[in-house]
Amino acid sequence: MFPTIYGKLLGKVLFKRFLTAVYKFYLCPINMYSNFNGKAEILSGLRDGLLVPFALGTALASAGMQPVIIFQWVILAGITGGLLMGIAGYNAAKSTYNPENEIKKIQKIYESIGLDKSYQQQALTDIRNEYASLPLNEEYKTSPSKNAAYNFIAYLAGSVITSLPYFFLTATKPALSISMFLTGFFLLLCGYWGNGQNTAQSVIGALRNIFLGLFTGSAAYCIAKLFIADV
Repeated sequence: MFPTIYGKLLGKVLFKRFLTAVYKFYLCPINMYSNFNGKAEILSGLRDGLLVPFALGTALASAGMQPVIIFQWVILAGITGGLLMGIAGYNAAKSTYNPENEIKKIQKIYESIGLDKSYQQQALTDIRNEYASLPLNEEYKTSPSKNAAYNFIAYLAGSVITSLPYFFLTATKPALSISMFLTGFFLLLCGYWGNGQNTAQSVIGALRNIFLGLFTGSAAYCIAKLFIADV
């Protein structure tokens, strides 16, 4: 009799620990995304909107394209990339906006390990109660449409920044030089503001973004030159 009671108590303890682990793994990301203020989405969209169109503009400039042609292609890439970023942001926010989507994933895990149905219902009820008890206000919940708009506008803004010199200048090399400066400056700001926990993290984030900009620009330039040499 004693081993039976001991086994039941041990089972309850292990079950509670398992439930807590699942809660932390699945609901903590929901809580993180629910505290939505747009900063991360704007900085991420702006960074990608700077890097990808800048790489395209650099490749076209190294291929000898006229600035007005480069401007058109970079803006087109910005609109296309912004739409894709907006769709991805909408779907990501929509999946976190409804906790039932995550709870269904947890239920599938329970079913795959053969957890008893009564335990499953108890666990799912506890998780729903835990989520309902989170101190969330409507203004902080992730809005899918707002998330999509932030991503699209930020990405498009990045492409406009990196392409402006090609619009105003008629010579390709000076336009490329100014585009490199503008892209590097705004990448620096994105990296610094995106890692604002302390000064050291901000500097590291800024340097990381600068390195990404140098790498993507150099790679695009070399690849374009390689293809031109083969023609």
